[in-house]
Amino acid sequence: MEYRIYKEEDFSITSSPAGAVRQLAVFPEHPRQNFIWSLGIQEIQQEEASLSRMPEYDRSLLVLEGDVILAYEGQRVARLKELEQDRFDGGFSAKSFGRAQMYDLLVRKGAAGYLDVLKLTKENRVPEREDPEGRGCVCQAFYCREGYGVVSFAERTCMIRQGQLLVICQEGSEPLDTGVMGEGILIRAQIFYDQDQADERGEPDKGTERTEAPDRKKEADSPETYPLEQGGAFADFAECMKLSLTNFRGSRFIFPYLKKIWYDEALKAGIRRVERFYLPVVLWFVGVAVFGLYGGEQWSPKTVLYVLIGWSLLVLFVLSPLMYFLAVPKPVKAHIKRLDQLSEYEKAVRQREREANPVADRILKKYKISGRNVYIEDGPRRKKKPRR
Repeated sequence: MEYRIYKEEDFSITSSPAGAVRQLAVFPEHPRQNFIWSLGIQEIQQEEASLSRMPEYDRSLLVLEGDVILAYEGQRVARLKELEQDRFDGGFSAKSFGRAQMYDLLVRKGAAGYLDVLKLTKENRVPEREDPEGRGCVCQAFYCREGYGVVSFAERTCMIRQGQLLVICQEGSEPLDTGVMGEGILIRAQIFYDQDQADERGEPDKGTERTEAPDRKKEADSPETYPLEQGGAFADFAECMKLSLTNFRGSRFIFPYLKKIWYDEALKAGIRRVERFYLPVVLWFVGVAVFGLYGGEQWSPKTVLYVLIGWSLLVLFVLSPLMYFLAVPKPVKAHIKRLDQLSEYEKAVRQREREANPVADRILKKYKISGRNVYIEDGPRRKKKPRR
């Protein structure tokens, strides 16, 4: 059995008629042609584009972002929304309509490949497997689309973060029992092929790391392999307390270290869940109202003051951090990155966030073009005919 975690620096970028392709993994790794299977992310950057024909392969496309229509000339048409997929013969002449980001699985004819979406929970579960139909080699690939995932197999535990890929390959038709847990979404590929195809593979590229039956100590020291409870609940709660105390407008001027760190997309999504309805503030006001009304009649003004101070401290240092603790992905520290240590993918995400204008997006979403106004080319708007 062999396994490997692929990170941003392991991916390569190529071009296709539809747009850029980020190559995640290919097997065998050395021969770039005549491979058995490959995984990539296809960026469809045109409203109408032709997909590359791959007559020797079967293909599966799953939408990561966007909405796309796939038309197979003389065959059929499929409309795919986010996290929906389609499998087809790679030799089809296919066109795409609409811009989207697609997860792309290619498997050589004679082999079999399947994609499915795993929505993670905090409880470990073993997802159902496809039938290998007697094929002698099995690969499972887990791509983290958002959040983080923990994959356990053969008494090993690996954690993958957003944008990373874990590939597990074995000989033998019976796939490993792999458990998954975490917070987010994994895209799983199950690939089955025959032993004679596997025997044709070449030597790995220079610099490629393969891990075969590592001992537990070496695995624990790996920067990409974590125990199920990295840091434990207390460390996560401490990080949530920092989030609670520093998540306000102007906090970067009071706490300069915030200018040197970046919260990834999964962590920001968790923070938004808490702040969307101002839950900590609402909780504090409810307590103040209850204690103020009740204490005004039952307690002295000095006692009321002490109770309100105690309630404020309880909300500030316990209840508000607890809300963050329940909402954000864990381990929390893994989602807080130093700006000078961001990967290329994370730099691109941060750049998109800085260029985004949420206020303008909300306005455009609210006031969509109705289509009722009619314009003349190079002229003023047509006047509506008066009613008789």
